[in-house]
Amino acid sequence: MPEDTKHEDPKAKAKGGVGALAKTWHTFNRPNAAAAVTWLNSPPAQQAGEAFASTRPDGTVDAYAFF
Repeated sequence: MPEDTKHEDPKAKAKGGVGALAKTWHTFNRPNAAAAVTWLNSPPAQQAGEAFASTRPDGTVDAYAFF
């Protein structure tokens, strides 16, 4: 799965305003825990209960975010 970049990041669409999308869960695969934490804490950072992560057997990390 190709790595998404910040300019393609759907979190940027979740800032609100006219035409803001309803919040839904999204899953992104990251190469390691540090990359998942960095992504989840990027602006806008998730609030309590809006994010979690799970390690896959291959060592990559699925990051789940609600935005």
